[in-house]
Amino acid sequence: MIKTMEKLTKRILAIALVAVIGTGIGVGAWYFLLAPGAGDYVWTAADAPGAPAGTPASQIIKIGCAGDTGEIQGDANYEGAWFAAKTINEAGGVNVSGTTYYFGVVKEDTDESNPN
Repeated sequence: MIKTMEKLTKRILAIALVAVIGTGIGVGAWYFLLAPGAGDYVWTAADAPGAPAGTPASQIIKIGCAGDTGEIQGDANYEGAWFAAKTINEAGGVNVSGTTYYFGVVKEDTDESNPN
C-alpha cells in the first residue's frame, strides 16, 4: 500500500513538474515572440546619420552592430559603422531602381568583457 502511494505521489509530482515547465516555456515564448510590441523597433532618420530629416523607415537600410560597447573594440565597431553610414548618406545615399536609400545604424551591448 505504501509503495503504491509513493508511486502515485511521484507520478503526480512528475505531471505537475511537466505542466509547470511547459507553462513557463509557453509564457516565455509568448512574451519574447508574440507579445504586443515584441521585437518592434521604429527606425527614424535619427538612426541614419547624415540622412535627410523625415526619411521614411522603408528607405533605411538597417545595420546592427553587436559588441561590447563599454570597451574600445565595441565602441570602434559601432563608430566605424556610424561613420561609414554618415559618409554614404551625406553623399546622397544609394540609388536602387530610382529610389534613394540611406544606411541606418543601431548598436547592442553584448557585455562580452564583463568577468562576472
